[in-house]
Amino acid sequence: MLDLVTDDDMATPSLSLVLSAVRRLVAAGTPPGPQLVADSLRREGTLKHFAAKDLQDAATSGAQPLAVREYAAAVVSEALRRRIDSAGMALTTAAADAPEAALAPLVSRATVACLDCVGRLDQLRGEPE
Repeated sequence: MLDLVTDDDMATPSLSLVLSAVRRLVAAGTPPGPQLVADSLRREGTLKHFAAKDLQDAATSGAQPLAVREYAAAVVSEALRRRIDSAGMALTTAAADAPEAALAPLVSRATVACLDCVGRLDQLRGEPE
């Protein structure tokens, strides 16, 4: 499931740090419990207040381990909505004053980012591609 949720899918930079630490622990074959994630962040110098708070919130959230796919889908769904919102604002701003040569590449990058997110969300939800 970790391969379907990217670090930039997270709503905040501190959540991205926590996910990145979890990803590294899993890749190393280490169970990513809260204490080990905190230790990993501390060793990297990234266990700042917000990351520590996010980790504490995750550890005490009462999340159901059997619903990991649904949690991942919810994260990616919110990321898709943020990407679409961001693309819309960027395209609106660019439409007013960006050089014409920059418009098509901007639309293309936004489309690719959104479609990638949709593809991962479909995989998480078991939708046919």
